[in-house]
Amino acid sequence: MADKGQGNKVFVKDVIEPLTFSHGTHTAIGQLSREKDLRTPKLLKEKGYTLGGVLGKGSFAKVYKCTENETGQVFGCKITRKIGKLDEDIEMANTELEIMKGLPVHPNLVAWKDGFNDERTIVILMELCEGGTLFDQMKNKVSPTEEFHSCPQFCDVIKKVPFTEGEAATVIRHIIEAIKACHENGVMRLDVKPDNIVLTDVGENTTYKLIDFGLSLKFTGQKINRQPIGITSYTAPEITKGECGKEADIWSAGAILYELLSGIPPFSSPS
Repeated sequence: MADKGQGNKVFVKDVIEPLTFSHGTHTAIGQLSREKDLRTPKLLKEKGYTLGGVLGKGSFAKVYKCTENETGQVFGCKITRKIGKLDEDIEMANTELEIMKGLPVHPNLVAWKDGFNDERTIVILMELCEGGTLFDQMKNKVSPTEEFHSCPQFCDVIKKVPFTEGEAATVIRHIIEAIKACHENGVMRLDVKPDNIVLTDVGENTTYKLIDFGLSLKFTGQKINRQPIGITSYTAPEITKGECGKEADIWSAGAILYELLSGIPPFSSPS
């Protein structure tokens, strides 16, 4: 059943089965949005693509399933609609488009397909990864004990079950390989965190890939000063002071490794 909103915006409410993935004996669930936005940008239509359901959304963009009409291939499609967005949000979307376009094909970087930019939208077509995020995997790897069920507010920290050393080694190797590929191509990632690492599929032999390059910067070998943005518990201390260097990516990887093995983040807050 279709619901009409403001103007010509039409939403279709349909039931989308949740994604599930297994990690050891635990099954984690990452729910897709039930809302399908049918407004396909003009540029995307002209290039022969059709939008599907919403896979996720951030502060200024949404990611959809997107089908290439001629081949039937399905991709991820990140769309930033410029109307009503802050200038810095649009700048971040432009940065992501340009950086992804210049990165090489690499097994631990989400693969670039194409990108478009007009007066209304910024569109990035990329490899579709359907295994959820590392954040989902970590959050759902919990022990279903009576104490956990009676105290769900503690599930994010106290009741996480750590990854084994072998599991953590696999994850961190993929992350480091992705960071290395960025650095070798003159890119500082600067926002390495579990939310920005996706799994290619739900299988045991999944591949972990870096996504979301809006906060990334090109570097020339020297530190760059920038207003602190995107600060998380995984952010290197110098970033909070506005000093950006590629070493910050290694710090973030180390913070993730600590949490994989211990079940808790190394720092309780970004400050």
